[in-house]
This record gives sequence, structure tokens and C-alpha cells, in this order.
Amino acid sequence: MPTETINHHLILTKREWTAVINALDLMDVFLHGDTPLEDFVIDDMKSIFPSGFLCETSEKISTSN
Repeated sequence: MPTETINHHLILTKREWTAVINALDLMDVFLHGDTPLEDFVIDDMKSIFPSGFLCETSEKISTSN
């Protein structure tokens, strides 16, 4: 039986949306990619999106009801 959810709007900054899209792309490569990621890709992601920013964005998304 499918679960129904209420459609709600989530307002993210451009930087937050970029982080979400990059995180999905990164996860796809990790899970399904044929070629391992280069270390510089991970290092670039870390410098562009620091841990505190990612945690705050994740919390904003997960608590948006």
C-alpha cells in the first residue's frame, strides 16, 4: 500500500540547492559509477561545502514540514 505525503514547498538558497544536487550526483557516482572518484573531487566538495553548512542544510530539509 503506497504511503501518501503532503506536498509542501521547501525554500533553499542557491548554495543549498547546489549542495543538494552535488550530493545526489556524488552519491550516484559512489553507488553506480564504474570509475572511482579522484581525491581532488572529494577535496573540492569539502572546501566548497563545509561540514557545518551541510549539517545545517540537512536539518533544514529534514525538519521542513
